[in-house]
Amino acid sequence: MSGLYDGVRLHNHRLFATTAPVLMLEPPAWTADAVCASTDPELFYPEKGGSTREAKKICAGCPVTAACLQYALDMDERYGVYGGLSERERRRLRRPAPVAKQRTCLDCGHVFGSGTGLAAHRRSAHRGAS
Repeated sequence: MSGLYDGVRLHNHRLFATTAPVLMLEPPAWTADAVCASTDPELFYPEKGGSTREAKKICAGCPVTAACLQYALDMDERYGVYGGLSERERRRLRRPAPVAKQRTCLDCGHVFGSGTGLAAHRRSAHRGAS
């Protein structure tokens, strides 16, 4: 399959309705080895609140899970199970890690990570220094 498919998405060599046009020149080569290609695609696109358990079981035995997940991340797939992960799980992967807050003792320059005791340090290390 090739060309612009207005309002459809290709998954496992099958077309599904979407809200945006998708340009697919050819399906990625790894899809030929995908276990999901021979299963019901509805399992991979459950209704909101539906279970992804069956789809994830299929993904667990698939030899191209890593390529599938990378494809979903690269293409910013917002729906369905890809690479054994749901939309929510992929969103978590994309989210940047929180930056730990650091604090510095203004008296000696000692740097503290988040949750460490700057106040306790100042009381003990700088006792009597005023």
